[in-house]
Amino acid sequence: MAIKLPQQPIELREATHRDAEAITRLAENLGYPSTSDQVAARLLSLSHDDRHCILVATLPGMGVVGWLHVFRHELLCTDPFAEIGGFIVDDAFRGRGIGARLIEAAEYWAKSIGSPILRVRTRLERERAHNFYYRHGFEQSKTQLVLVKRFDEAV
Repeated sequence: MAIKLPQQPIELREATHRDAEAITRLAENLGYPSTSDQVAARLLSLSHDDRHCILVATLPGMGVVGWLHVFRHELLCTDPFAEIGGFIVDDAFRGRGIGARLIEAAEYWAKSIGSPILRVRTRLERERAHNFYYRHGFEQSKTQLVLVKRFDEAV
């Protein structure tokens, strides 16, 4: 017999420097290692820029179980649009509607800044993520190669 657990209320709120450790831990699961100090500094910088919205999802007694960073992307040759720059829900809490709530909040934010588009980039091997996005109305628009050139010293 399957036991149905009560649904826990999901709270979404803007991220603060106090969330840096949890965001860091979750980002490492995506393959983006940073220190909590680095994430805290980035949070501080981005929190003063209204072109960025960083949300955390919390559950009572569990703390931060997911986060999403959406920002206004401005390019010379296209109209501005909103793009998800980072998004993760802890593996242990997937399938509970947390990701859907974060996406819904990103859509609301995108519309509030006048963006007709919400875009996300995802790695080719993340098929589970692709299926999640398709279920939430995203469509593939292109495939691209991302190239990086690293510099040893800042100029």
